[in-house]
Amino acid sequence: MDTAAPACISQPEETERRLRREQYLLACGTNQTSTIGIPLLAAAAGVVLSEWISVASLVVWWWCVVAVTVANTAIDLWQARATVDDTNLNRWVALRCLHGFTFHAVWTAPAYIFWSACDTTGQLFLILIYTCSIPASVSVLGACAPWLGSVLLTLGCAIVVPPSLSDAPFHHAIAVLAALFLGYMTVVARQQHKTIRSMLLLQEEKNKLFAALSIAKGASDDAAATADAANRAKSDFLANMSHELRTPLNAVIGFSDMIRGRIWRDDPLEKCVEYAENINVSGRYLLRLVNDILDLAKIEAGRFELRPDEVDLSLSVSEVMRLVDLRADAKGVRVGFQAHARVILAADERALLQMLANLLTNAVKFTPKGGTVTIQVKPSLLIEGGIAVAVRDTGVGIRAQDLDRVMECFGQARHDLAPLDERGTGLGLPIVKGLIEAHGGQFELSSQYGQGTKAALHFPPERLVSAHAAPLLTKAAG
Repeated sequence: MDTAAPACISQPEETERRLRREQYLLACGTNQTSTIGIPLLAAAAGVVLSEWISVASLVVWWWCVVAVTVANTAIDLWQARATVDDTNLNRWVALRCLHGFTFHAVWTAPAYIFWSACDTTGQLFLILIYTCSIPASVSVLGACAPWLGSVLLTLGCAIVVPPSLSDAPFHHAIAVLAALFLGYMTVVARQQHKTIRSMLLLQEEKNKLFAALSIAKGASDDAAATADAANRAKSDFLANMSHELRTPLNAVIGFSDMIRGRIWRDDPLEKCVEYAENINVSGRYLLRLVNDILDLAKIEAGRFELRPDEVDLSLSVSEVMRLVDLRADAKGVRVGFQAHARVILAADERALLQMLANLLTNAVKFTPKGGTVTIQVKPSLLIEGGIAVAVRDTGVGIRAQDLDRVMECFGQARHDLAPLDERGTGLGLPIVKGLIEAHGGQFELSSQYGQGTKAALHFPPERLVSAHAAPLLTKAAG
């Protein structure tokens, strides 16, 4: 949630820029619909003014109005193909202000050109037209203050300047009233601008709230899914623990009861030794299970402490190979080791041996008679500059749909009919993954069912102390 929250929180500067852009676009939308009717209004005004002004002059004026209207439409089309953003918003606003001033200068031209040709009625008609244009402009362009300012300047001059230049006191009174009306409409425009801004701010806050609610809902859904997964994992863990603990415990209790009850008829010492051996195997299995659980708990809690030291990787591999020699010989599995360099790692030696032992034991366990297991030390393909230790086998392999499952606790297949000392706890691969990640590396597992499995430890370059080139090191066992 912390990483997503800033996406919903805008800085004041960002909010201001976004508001200016929304105000400008809102003014463009309303202006686009209102400008279309200007030529019709000009034609109607021309019919009335034809009583005092020649039709030819009015036709020229009307065509000028049409021209600036077409120019406005061209600007709208140009803007529709472009993108209005923070980098060009000021240029678009300046263009609109220039065109607004030009458009209304043409629209109000009769107030200056034809003023003297009209009588008092015609002059009042001109002032009436442009006075009515002021509220219309305020309602249309109130969202964009600079654009509206350029328009009010031309309209205000049209209703104040011509009558103020006349000699008649009546016209002077008209000019004073026009100036007062212009001032009043300026106040109204400022209030409307604030109202529009407040509405856009509310819309902005509503959008932020919806975004925050969407993020919160997503986080809630994720948390619920995580809780469900954790609950299922807990149930699976308890079920698996019940199975893993009861089997050896039942063996311990059963054989110890048989010894205590002295139920044998033949050689008692031989039976005691046999039952004690079974109890010992069950006890070792339990100890191995408890150790694995404790190690995994430390890893998942982030409390596993590495004790790094300079470790010769070849010697570690050789030591682990000696541990599986007897099992490999018994199964008829050949184990080989290849390395093109003698690698020294800065790693926890106990953890390294545990990872190698888990991987090599699994490979031997699931490789049939006559198969091979190969350990290779080579440059990592997952981590640039790193080193990889890969264990490949020609065993039974893992189905693609089971690759994720075997990385879960108790996720590997259990062999309940196999001898107890041949069965794993199902925690080996999760422990390997946790230990290699504690070293800053990555664990790779790939397999083809029926053809074999590859498990690789990828160490980062900072763990590589030295790698001395040497002739191919090979060793075989089994």
